[in-house]
Amino acid sequence: MDKKLVKKLQQEFSFIPKSNPLFRRNLRAPMYIETDDGWFDLIYHLCLDIQKEIKKNSKLKNFIVVQVKEKLGGLRFYTGAATHEVFELIRKAELESYNICERCGELGILRRNKVWWYKTLCLGCANKELEKEWIPVKLIQDITSLKKK
Repeated sequence: MDKKLVKKLQQEFSFIPKSNPLFRRNLRAPMYIETDDGWFDLIYHLCLDIQKEIKKNSKLKNFIVVQVKEKLGGLRFYTGAATHEVFELIRKAELESYNICERCGELGILRRNKVWWYKTLCLGCANKELEKEWIPVKLIQDITSLKKK
């Protein structure tokens, strides 16, 4: 994600640290949000919802985001200890990411390329990378539907 967008998140939400909490403090590695810019609005609105939960619940006073990245075409939002309500907000945003183009923020679908690299992209962004041949992937929400009959 663009450094200016990351900085905006860090300035507005105290639970997104400026240095990565996974590293020893003396290393001072910067906190990165390892997604493309298209998910900025999704992440921003998730942070707004989390901020509301923090204000309602004193147990969340030390809440911290540890890592934000794309994995297997979807958003991953890793945190320290949190409440069920916060984890539910995160889960919903992670699921929603499979419908938002990671590059531009438009409506997207999960795709894979020839080497099985996954990305959620709109048709326009997928077509910009024709050499990677992004193929649409059908998401299965309920694995019980795969049972043999």
